Amino acid sequence: FRYECVVNGQAIPESTAKVSLNDEERYAVEVREAVTTKSDSVHIIAWYQVETTRPSDGAATVVHRRFKDFANLDAEVRAALKGNHLAGSLPPLPPKQLKHLTAHSTPGFIDQRRRDLGGYLRRLIA
Repeated sequence: FRYECVVNGQAIPESTAKVSLNDEERYAVEVREAVTTKSDSVHIIAWYQVETTRPSDGAATVVHRRFKDFANLDAEVRAALKGNHLAGSLPPLPPKQLKHLTAHSTPGFIDQRRRDLGGYLRRLIA
């Protein structure tokens, strides 16, 4: 399937076609681990270690992000692609669980969320 927008006899290139996939280097991304800290004597905060690696030379960058940072990223990407045909191909963000129904500080919950966020990022950059 191919479509084309023509104005006054001149084809207008799709903005997503400006970067050739052959010219673009693919990166690898993993959510390696989760680290927890206490915000006070009661609340535990999970920080997820995100590692991005450039395959051509192995250079890597590691950052720590909270779930809300992933949610903000998701909202920004969706806003940037609003109205674009690619918006429908975005992966869903792993759902936010209600704290009253799910214990967010258990190792099992944190590890499952880590795996889910890693899968989300890999699908997002695919």
